[in-house]
Amino acid sequence: MAEEDETQGSELSDKQKREIAKWFLLNSPAGEIQYVARDVRSVLNDDNVYNTAVSEAFPLYNKSHLICLKMPDRSGDVLITPVSEINENEYLDPRTAQVARVDHVKQSDIMIVLGSWISVEIWKVKVKVKIRQDSTLDTAVDNGGPYTFTPVAISEGSSDLVF
Repeated sequence: MAEEDETQGSELSDKQKREIAKWFLLNSPAGEIQYVARDVRSVLNDDNVYNTAVSEAFPLYNKSHLICLKMPDRSGDVLITPVSEINENEYLDPRTAQVARVDHVKQSDIMIVLGSWISVEIWKVKVKVKIRQDSTLDTAVDNGGPYTFTPVAISEGSSDLVF
């Protein structure tokens, strides 16, 4: 009888519910997160907690599972990865030099960002800087490796790139 009283009186807080929901979403099998999300929504029966959990879990799930989404004009695909991430919901497709804005929850609403070449150039600069910092690649360059580098500078406060 004492156990029944304890379980009836211990209601989970919204934060605990959100964390449990996120755990289920993040641990759903590959490609099954939409099905798990529907089940989590029906169990929670609280749209505010559900929406918060989904908005936190879906981007992490999509990046960790490296999902691939088709561009709206069928020009290519964009991989949702930490490497291709430019901003919170924007991802680079380096093959087509386009940046796509992604709705992580729907996993289908993709919009090409206008003027995205600037973001692509910034991404290229970040890659070049990272390669420069990698001492093994610098050694390969010094020993006549196939890598070539050009000086790079970014003007502070503008989108001007100097190569």
